[in-house]
Amino acid sequence: MKRKLGMLLLGLTMTFGMVVGDHHRTLSSAQAQSAPAELELQPMNINRLDAILQEQVGNVAAQPGQWRFSLNGISLVVLADPNANRMRIFAPVTNAAELTAEQMQRMMLANFHTTLDARYAIADGLVVSTFIHPLSSLQERDLLSAINQVSSLAVTFGSSYTSGEMIFAPGGNRENTPAPEILSQEALSADLPRSASPLISKKSFIR
Repeated sequence: MKRKLGMLLLGLTMTFGMVVGDHHRTLSSAQAQSAPAELELQPMNINRLDAILQEQVGNVAAQPGQWRFSLNGISLVVLADPNANRMRIFAPVTNAAELTAEQMQRMMLANFHTTLDARYAIADGLVVSTFIHPLSSLQERDLLSAINQVSSLAVTFGSSYTSGEMIFAPGGNRENTPAPEILSQEALSADLPRSASPLISKKSFIR
């Protein structure tokens, strides 16, 4: 799995036009939600992304355009390329060769009903949970929400297959597997209007 994750990371960073070195951990991703018009949007860039991750996650191994960390025992990677104006968060889930037909079907159903802004995907022989977004328009609350979602999809693979944020499944049921809580309520509600509800509560799960 580690070798496949390394190959996947190398392939993705080469796609972004970056050179990736060796690090022992990887990192995660963002919720594509438009902020209310009354809020002042701050363009995202590499320096701001780095500052947010260093402050909110705390165990980040960073290189230019690449950040790695682990949440709930899940390795996460954030990649960003300002020239392409794109960013990506992903976490390895399992070997694609080990997927059953039932698991594949559950992932595809989840991508429509329960993953919200993140998705299950297959890349370089690995099943991954991932979030992809333009870099400059990404807001802090969306980044933190995306990290939660990507981590939750990896944790709940094989059970509820959920991002833990919201479920669009008319007439469907949600299994009783709780989504992990990762980033702080204060961080997620920092640039939300007072009437909005925070999305996630504690950052005590960060290791």
